Amino acid sequence: GESEKSLIHWDENSEMDFTIKFPQENLIFVLFNLLKNAFYYIKASGKGDIQIWLEKEEEFNKIIFKDTSIGISEEDLPYIFEKFYSKRPQGIGLGLPFCLATLKNHGGDLQCRSKKNDFTEFTLYLPK
Repeated sequence: GESEKSLIHWDENSEMDFTIKFPQENLIFVLFNLLKNAFYYIKASGKGDIQIWLEKEEEFNKIIFKDTSIGISEEDLPYIFEKFYSKRPQGIGLGLPFCLATLKNHGGDLQCRSKKNDFTEFTLYLPK
C-alpha cells in the first residue's frame, strides 16, 4: 500500500546507467523477497525505512538494499542463507536461500551485513 511505499527511499545520486545480464523475473523475485522481509521487520519493530541504491564495480553492477529496522544478530547472521532457517513466526526459511541460489545460478552473488537494532544491508552482485 501507500504507507509501505513511503518507507522506500531511492538514492537519487545512484549511478543510473546500469546494465546487467540477469533475467528480469528473477530479479523481481529477489527484490520482492527483500522488500517483504524488510516490511515485516519494520512493522514488527515499529521503526525503520528502506534505502535502495546502485553502485558499479569492474565485474558487477550492484543493487544495495538497506533497511533500518531491527537488524540481525551476530549469532544469526551466518545462518540466514541456510534452508529452513527463519526467525519469523510464519517464515519457512526458503526466501533468502532461493535468492542466493538465483543470483549464483546467473553468475552473481548476494551478501549481507547487519548490526543488531540498527540495520540490515543486502548487496546484490549482478553480472554486467
